[in-house]
Amino acid sequence: MHEAIAALIILAIATGVVTYNIYDGHIGHLPIPNVPRIMGIHKLFGRVFLLVMPFFALYSFHADRRRLLQADSLQQLAVVGKPIWWYSLHRIVNTLLLLGATFALVSGREMNEDWMRQGELTHLWYTLHRNS
Repeated sequence: MHEAIAALIILAIATGVVTYNIYDGHIGHLPIPNVPRIMGIHKLFGRVFLLVMPFFALYSFHADRRRLLQADSLQQLAVVGKPIWWYSLHRIVNTLLLLGATFALVSGREMNEDWMRQGELTHLWYTLHRNS
């Protein structure tokens, strides 16, 4: 399941970069070709992610909860160089990635795809999604 989620996220990021490059580019443009219907492709990955994310979240919070933030994870970060430090760091990163993916999913669902086509790049949900 991890591989499927990782592949979806990588594909969503890649199509998001191309979409950003075509419609926004406020930071700059990359020398990559325009892909027709890229927004629809990006949206497709988002919909598939929406379907599998609840199962992944249930799995993460139940069967694999030992890999997420624990009550003592922050305290264990003080033991730099020991194995528990690495485990704690890994748990914190896993938790932040799960929260970030959820935030990207929610903010993406709240966007209207016409905003980008019309150049309306100041909507709150677009700004949140772009920065997630």
